[in-house]
Amino acid sequence: MLTLIPTHYVHLVLVHADITKAPSSGVFLEGTDVTLTCVVEGNNYVLWDDLSDATSIFIGKRKNTEKKKYDNFEISSGDEDFSLIIKDVQLSDEGTYICKDRDQHPNATVTIGVLPSVHLSVKQSEATQASQTSTEVNITCSAYNAKPAVSVFELSVIGSGKTVNITNDKSEQNEDGKTYNSSASVSYIMSSEEMSVYCRVFTAGRSIKHTENFYKPRCNITMSGNEIRCLCQANPQVNTYYMDVNGNNHDGDVLFIEEDDPMNIRCFARNELGTGQSDLLFPDDIYGFSLVPIAVIVSVVVLLVVLTVIYIRCRRGPREQKSDGILVSLYI
Repeated sequence: MLTLIPTHYVHLVLVHADITKAPSSGVFLEGTDVTLTCVVEGNNYVLWDDLSDATSIFIGKRKNTEKKKYDNFEISSGDEDFSLIIKDVQLSDEGTYICKDRDQHPNATVTIGVLPSVHLSVKQSEATQASQTSTEVNITCSAYNAKPAVSVFELSVIGSGKTVNITNDKSEQNEDGKTYNSSASVSYIMSSEEMSVYCRVFTAGRSIKHTENFYKPRCNITMSGNEIRCLCQANPQVNTYYMDVNGNNHDGDVLFIEEDDPMNIRCFARNELGTGQSDLLFPDDIYGFSLVPIAVIVSVVVLLVVLTVIYIRCRRGPREQKSDGILVSLYI
């Protein structure tokens, strides 16, 4: 028996579909939108599969899964454009995705790059070769939660004219199993009270810069009643305070004075770069702080009064002489 096949079925069999643009693998930054291009001519029955999860995400323009993992997946709206769009891509979206068109199955592997947070720190070297007027420190640049791991660090002390490139081959994997912490250090002899450090790291096809100013403690002594307090600014922060009263050391940054006898008070603060200090002579400095401004003000006021009196007398002298002359003329 001869069976006739409808012409529209014959037409479907004879049509040759072709993928004119295929998806490409790449490293994409976390939080960006990723587009895996797949343009097909002559077929509306294109499938997008997640190879790692064995899931058909889209059939044609229709989403084929209700898994929440794919809530941020979309398909392009063009007639022959079946590009897969991943919105706000996250580490969980890593994997290989296949665009299926009959016998053509191009795929793309999505690798997520995570930019690290970069931190600088300094610490005084234990074994130093610096002179008494200098301090040898270790400068460390750390990159946390990076993917892939940071492999190259660029470190420089601004104004020193020296830049060091360090290739790092030791990285620690974090508990998530996907991101890494890395660091690199360089020694530097610091001959001033402060320095500005520059660090640049390279990962995921990007570079990240971080600059920070470090300085020894800068201290002042403040007084309120019988409380004397040592206030210091420093980077890194102060790790040790002590106060010296007439050669006797007292730990901490606050001191209470119970007597008015003269005493020499020194405040000391130490961080990883060195020690800063401030001096106070008690009670002379208190009197100085209170009486000197008052004495200056009183002197200025007295001087102004004297000058005013002299000015008035000088102005009145010629006027009185002139008035006397007029009276004499009238009388004659």
